[in-house]
Amino acid sequence: MVRLYDTKERRVVKEICTESSSSNNQRVLCICCSPLGTNFVTSTSIGEGGQLCLWDMKTLTMEIGNSAAVPVLDIGGHNKPVNTVDWSAAMESSTCICGTVDGRVIVSTLLNQ
Repeated sequence: MVRLYDTKERRVVKEICTESSSSNNQRVLCICCSPLGTNFVTSTSIGEGGQLCLWDMKTLTMEIGNSAAVPVLDIGGHNKPVNTVDWSAAMESSTCICGTVDGRVIVSTLLNQ
């Protein structure tokens, strides 16, 4: 679960969950915000694997799909969760760099702005 907090109002304004948030095996490991916009990426562990989800803070829904979490980047080739995410914005694209528990690095363009 991710809670969006309004620092000015000092309160939680929204709680959002990934698709299988009721599962005890899933947890958010990392969150990274876009330096150029209103999007952020969450990294969650699901059992032994993981997934990345792209969110839109303006609508408080998934950028791809509705309110249910839909993976933007399939990390099915990795058997371990993504434990670190960074977002680099350059020119007309946004690049997400992820590190997995098994030592792999994934570089992906998430958005065309």
